[in-house]
Amino acid sequence: FRSIKAASKLLKKINKNQKLKELFLNNNKLKEDIEEINDYLENMIDVDILKKYNMCTIKGNFFKNNNDNELLEIEKIINNNKKNIEEVIKKISFSEENSNSKEWIKVLQTEKDGYYLFTSKSRYDKLIKENNYNNNKYNFTTIKLSNGIKFYNDDIKEYSNKILEATDLLTDKLKIKYLNFIEEFTNLYTDKINKLINFLADFDISYSNAITSIMYNFTRPNINNKKNKLEAKNVRHLLIELYNSDEVYKANDILLNNDTLFPNWPTVLLEIYFKIISLIKLVAR
Repeated sequence: FRSIKAASKLLKKINKNQKLKELFLNNNKLKEDIEEINDYLENMIDVDILKKYNMCTIKGNFFKNNNDNELLEIEKIINNNKKNIEEVIKKISFSEENSNSKEWIKVLQTEKDGYYLFTSKSRYDKLIKENNYNNNKYNFTTIKLSNGIKFYNDDIKEYSNKILEATDLLTDKLKIKYLNFIEEFTNLYTDKINKLINFLADFDISYSNAITSIMYNFTRPNINNKKNKLEAKNVRHLLIELYNSDEVYKANDILLNNDTLFPNWPTVLLEIYFKIISLIKLVAR
C-alpha cells in the first residue's frame, strides 16, 4: 500500500514536468489508473493501523466504513471490558484529593499474564494508606517486581479473559476478511498493477542510466544512416577506463568506411576496438 502511495506521488511529479510527461506518460492512462487504485485503498483500509501488524499479530480492526455486525460486536466486548478495568482503577484511586492518582496506576498486558495493574511500591503503599483498605477489601493479589508492584483481583482477571478471547476471535475474523479483500483487490487491479510495475522498471533503468551518464560524462551518438561510414571522436571503453583508474585514460578516434584497412594490431587490441564499436551501437539505440 505504501508502494502505491509512493508511485502515485512519483507520477504526480512526472506529470508536472513536460519533458518527463512526454517520455513516460504520453497517451498513457497510468496516472488515472494509479489514482483509482489509491482511492480504492484509501476508502477501504486505514494504512496507519494496518502497518502496525503482520498476519500473525493482527489485534485491531483496520477496515474503514466497517458495517460487519459480527466484528462490531466483538469490538464492543473488548472496549466494554477495557472500560470495566478503568472503573476498577477509579474505585481504588483517591481522586478527590489527588486528581492525578489514576495516572499512577498503569494497565499492562503480557501474553502469559493477560491484563493487570501496575504501579511503583511507594505509590502502591500510598494508595493502601489513603484509601484505608488494609483489609484488602478488593481482594488484590500482589506480586513484587524489581521495578514495582503488579496487582489484580478476580474481576480484573475476568475482564482480561474476556478481552483476550474476543481479541483472538477478532484476529481470526480479520485475517479471513483481509484475505478476501486481497483476493478482490487482485481480481480488480492485477492488470493495472502489472502496468505500474513495468513503468517503474523502465523509469528506474532510465533514471539510473541518466545518473551514470552524468557521473562518467557519457554521450549518446548521433546516427546518420545516409553516410556509409562510422566516425567517432574521443571514444572511451567505460569498463577499461574504470578498471585502470590509476592511469590517465586516452580516448580514441574511430573512422570506418569502405576504404578502411585495419592495422596489424595484436588480437587483444582489435578485440577492444570492436567492443568499443559495439558499445557505440548499443548506446545509440
